[in-house]
Amino acid sequence: MAWEEAKAILSYEVLRLVKRKAVAFMAAMAVLPVLGALIAGFIASREIGGERLWAVLMGFDIGTGAMTGLLAAVGVAGWAWLLGVVIGGDLFASDIRDGSLQLFMLRPARRVYPIAKIAAAGLFSIAFYTVASLIVLISSIILGGWQRDWWLAPLTGFILGVGLYPVILTSSIFGIVTRSPIAGMILGAAAYLLTGMAVSFGLSIILIVGGIGNIEAWISFIEKEILVSGAIPYLAGTNLPSIIYYAVTLGNSFTPIPLPAVGGSGQVTITLELKPLDVLPLYTASLVTGTLALATINLALLRRLEV
Repeated sequence: MAWEEAKAILSYEVLRLVKRKAVAFMAAMAVLPVLGALIAGFIASREIGGERLWAVLMGFDIGTGAMTGLLAAVGVAGWAWLLGVVIGGDLFASDIRDGSLQLFMLRPARRVYPIAKIAAAGLFSIAFYTVASLIVLISSIILGGWQRDWWLAPLTGFILGVGLYPVILTSSIFGIVTRSPIAGMILGAAAYLLTGMAVSFGLSIILIVGGIGNIEAWISFIEKEILVSGAIPYLAGTNLPSIIYYAVTLGNSFTPIPLPAVGGSGQVTITLELKPLDVLPLYTASLVTGTLALATINLALLRRLEV
């Protein structure tokens, strides 16, 4: 009986997410880089030889030129958090406001309801980004020819969908507390963005003390930013696909980072001593423990609302 209810709730919730206009809008924004590639794909494919265009469009690789760097900056992975806060903000908030949550909590299988809702949000996220990554891959093959490490596209898309769980669940917590989907989305987005800014500004003391023109200070700043971000679940989750991409395709090293006008005129490209495989366990553990902890908080808050 509980399993039948769980399947019904899963199906209903996934369909509800598919039909929601806000989700559809954010989903469209998530694949806008593909449209950008159709406009500037020829230039971009020439700059990187076309063989890693899929990684540029996903936002994992900056390529070798200004055009590919621009496309990577607005890549699919860079917009993922936005879809996560939209899904999470209204995961439970509307149900609380219209009283349907209380009705479900009166049913014999009431414990299944919130767990099935959380599972449905994750399944939608995983399905969407797996399909989005395949669209990116197919577009890249059309524009740039056969792609190196093409099998990583759906894998990283799948991982990106899983990695959104902490973002979804954080926004859901705000939605439950405020009983407002809009407030849940806004506060969830603020939490994500402000946390990232706090990490960067907090570690900028390294540059202030070491000097803006000090290459070693920049390396220390970037490496510590990677490590600290890996300890924060909703930053770790959205960055985990790129960590895996670097580990597999770039010889277990991070993308060489260009720093304009560091140490004088011109541009210096730095290479980090920190390796993706060094931080992969941290990012994975942070995602898993963070998801479980945030899901537990969601369930605890919902239990307090039972009638």
